[in-house]
Amino acid sequence: MPELSTTRLLLRPFTDSDLERMAELMADKDFMRFSLGVFSREQTAAFLDRVRGRDRAGLPSQFAVIIREDQRLIGYCGFFAQIVDDVEELEIGYRIDPNTMAKETGLTELKQNDIARVTVKTLLPIACDPYRKNRETGAFILIDEANDTVGAGFVE
Repeated sequence: MPELSTTRLLLRPFTDSDLERMAELMADKDFMRFSLGVFSREQTAAFLDRVRGRDRAGLPSQFAVIIREDQRLIGYCGFFAQIVDDVEELEIGYRIDPNTMAKETGLTELKQNDIARVTVKTLLPIACDPYRKNRETGAFILIDEANDTVGAGFVE
């Protein structure tokens, strides 16, 4: 599996030395909020074994996401293989340490198709539910004064 790098990030294959940091991340409920729940160290080791096995077999897999400046592992991204109706399908996914998202990105604005965690404040209360409880009242679209769609999101 190749390494990919930007000025700020390095995406590389997982190594044996990543287990402790990944176990710490995967035990964090915020890091795992869109998964089936937090992982034990053993579950994390099994996850990394599967990822590295796919790497060795030359199959699409996950990259470790590293902050280049301090070589800190903050999550993973890449291809998830899953079986749907008896057929293996690939999806692109990621998990990034929520404690580094705002600090590390340095973003001051969002561009088209950017993804971010934001806080929206309104002048009046809005009736809504967490997306996990109700998909209809837990999702929203942001529309500007010109009646153009400028964003979409969900409520945690």
